[in-house]
Amino acid sequence: MNAESIALSIAFILVAIAAIRTLAEAMNLGALDADLPAEFSDVYDADDYAKSQHYTRTETRFGWLARGFDLAVLLLFWAVGGFGWLDGWTRGLDFGPIATGLVYLGLLV
Repeated sequence: MNAESIALSIAFILVAIAAIRTLAEAMNLGALDADLPAEFSDVYDADDYAKSQHYTRTETRFGWLARGFDLAVLLLFWAVGGFGWLDGWTRGLDFGPIATGLVYLGLLV
């Protein structure tokens, strides 16, 4: 395999993981029920349950936006050669190999 096919495979896997996770969360949202189950009526307040359902839906949808943004930034950074540029820049600092690796990873984080 050449470098281009490996890069495309990795990009495909990243997108597939995000898509599968989003699909699973969408299915979980579809399974949510706004009504409190009768078994829990004496344990949990119906208003609190409704609020938790609303929070779960809102938080999940926001997570989709955040995941999409993060994936787009990662793929764009990779496509424009950001990893290579950052590697060259950190090596130019003339630290030792361990310090250079730590600076590189610290900047990625």
